Amino acid sequence: MDGYLVVDLEMCMVRGGAKKRSRGMLCETIQIGAVILNQENHIVDDFSVYVKPEYGKLNRFIKDLTGITEENLDKAPPLRTALMKLANWLGERKVIATSWSNADYIQLAQETRVKKIKDHRINKLLDSSER
Repeated sequence: MDGYLVVDLEMCMVRGGAKKRSRGMLCETIQIGAVILNQENHIVDDFSVYVKPEYGKLNRFIKDLTGITEENLDKAPPLRTALMKLANWLGERKVIATSWSNADYIQLAQETRVKKIKDHRINKLLDSSER
């Protein structure tokens, strides 16, 4: 094992009619952050990408909490592309994926299902998660 992959997602709310179009998703990913920790829990690499939401809208609370702006999201790739960037960054490293809670795992699993994102590298990442 090469270490631990610690993932943190930032999300925005999906409201109103967009909830029906998004098949009931309450939130949508707008940023993926990650670090790889070695066996001594030192950061050996980091990753960050903004994600353009398809259904959700950035609100004042999330702007203030995260510092993410509409401009960041307007130029951002969709989730599929952002996840491919994450997978390419990981490369062949063997890691155990983890997060501060299972909320990020649940969000990513639901959102990839709703958006029909299928890639063996992302499935492997979800399968290696410690929840």
